[in-house]
Amino acid sequence: MYQRIEITVRDMDPDNPEQLTEVCQLVRDRGFRETTEIVKMIHEGNRKEAENARAVVVEIGDLAIAPMLDHLSFNKPEELVWDMQAIVSFHLENRGRIVKWLDDMLLDKTMLPPPMISLDVEEMPPEIRLCDQAYLLMRQLFALEDEETELINKDLYLDLTDDQRDQEIARARETEKWVSLSEFE
Repeated sequence: MYQRIEITVRDMDPDNPEQLTEVCQLVRDRGFRETTEIVKMIHEGNRKEAENARAVVVEIGDLAIAPMLDHLSFNKPEELVWDMQAIVSFHLENRGRIVKWLDDMLLDKTMLPPPMISLDVEEMPPEIRLCDQAYLLMRQLFALEDEETELINKDLYLDLTDDQRDQEIARARETEKWVSLSEFE
């Protein structure tokens, strides 16, 4: 029976791994099956079908990214180039939207509630503001650091005073450069 996905999600038990897996598979099937078939037409259809499929992919944008990545092939380099140009274009469009939100968040100094921690934690995590979280997310998006360097820079940033954090946010917004914070120690 075809049921609206919102009803299925509303009624599910997220603590039941089998049910969660089943609902996630349902979402994947409904969300990607048709898009995957359209992407396949770009590579497997006749010329007219491929042109039609490309037109649809361009219009649906980021919904096509995952199916396109799943069907990349070096067999036809010109198709690979078109696919990657489309994927990068969709990604950049989303990145621009993400950056706009993060940039607005960088101006908001609202304190976030402390995270839930277990009683056996020796050290309390530092207080963090919305702008601090936005800064850390922006670093992830643009700094292209390995995981260890990312964690080091996160810890260094959170060890700064609020005034020092504000200065670092202002510097990053002005220069649009994401430097290692260990340079300032």
